[in-house]
Amino acid sequence: MKRKALLQLAGILTAAVLLSAACGPASPAVTIDVTPHSAVMEVGESRTLTATVSDGSPVAWSSQNPAVVSVDGAGTVTALSAGQASVYASASGAMAECRITVEAPESPWKLVFSDEFGGEALDPEKWEFQLGVQDDYFGTKGPKYWGNNEQQYYTREAVSLENGALVITAARENMPEGRNYSSARITTRDRFSFTYGYAEARMKTPAIEGMWPAFWALPQPTDHSSTRNVYGGWPMSGEIDIMEAQGRRKNVVGTTLHFGGGAGQYQSTYLFRDTVLSSDTDEWHTYGVERKESYLAWYIDGEEVFRIDNKTYWTGAVSKEENPNAPFDVPFYLLLDLAVGGNYDGGREPPADFTSAAMYVDYVRVYEWK
Repeated sequence: MKRKALLQLAGILTAAVLLSAACGPASPAVTIDVTPHSAVMEVGESRTLTATVSDGSPVAWSSQNPAVVSVDGAGTVTALSAGQASVYASASGAMAECRITVEAPESPWKLVFSDEFGGEALDPEKWEFQLGVQDDYFGTKGPKYWGNNEQQYYTREAVSLENGALVITAARENMPEGRNYSSARITTRDRFSFTYGYAEARMKTPAIEGMWPAFWALPQPTDHSSTRNVYGGWPMSGEIDIMEAQGRRKNVVGTTLHFGGGAGQYQSTYLFRDTVLSSDTDEWHTYGVERKESYLAWYIDGEEVFRIDNKTYWTGAVSKEENPNAPFDVPFYLLLDLAVGGNYDGGREPPADFTSAAMYVDYVRVYEWK
């Protein structure tokens, strides 16, 4: 409100610029004036200054701090970073100044979780390992082979941190339970979960047949007695697949929402979208999901690719009248894994000459609204 009032008082305003005091001419022989004489801008904003020279000479523009603002030959100023800078108009030995203050735009987001993977080992306060061929949550066993006929055996040794990235390596080797591959799966269960907000990871994953990388979310259990939450077990409790890929489809990733079910039903209703990337999955891409009360939206490389509103999803645990936002109105934790084979791609396994492949994660970040 203060900025708008000052802008109206100055009389030469735009919605994002505050004008104030003037600078006098630099030369008594030739006069030059710049409009506006000062401005407040936001990062990313552009506006064009006007210079008037008494003898009509051409104007040369320059920025005293190009890292904060740039200016072109037409006097168009672009705010690049927060700070202060002077933009000068010069002609016939005269000079005038526009003093610019650049403010960072106020973000509606607050960072509530992040891992940049810059240490030497995985942070145990943020992540837990899931090991072997089935979940074991305080004695509650999940389905064998992770419920999807997966061919890997999960180990701690398949995780490393290299050059500021998480690395999960799947390798061909003889493992317990008749598994022929080792790999890893990590989660933030019992360490971090969120309800409404935005979660994102920057990743590159193997574009090899039989690889099943995933970044996804499940509901945080209400206690240690089971893996269930207030809506019961899967699929009534829901599942959010932020990104998963069939390695043989080198430039395609899937985004899926699982829900529905009912007493005694171990099948889900699901909605999904396949997205063709600008390059193969083994190059860096960002994958994210936004959760609001009324919808979920998926993003790839900053572009929305899929949206499902709360009129579409449901749970067998309660009616839509009881809770139209169920089951996605409770905290979910995050998972990262690199599975091998499994039902997602019809049981396809890696080629005969496969030895190992790695999935890289540059960062994981979660934001909530302020």
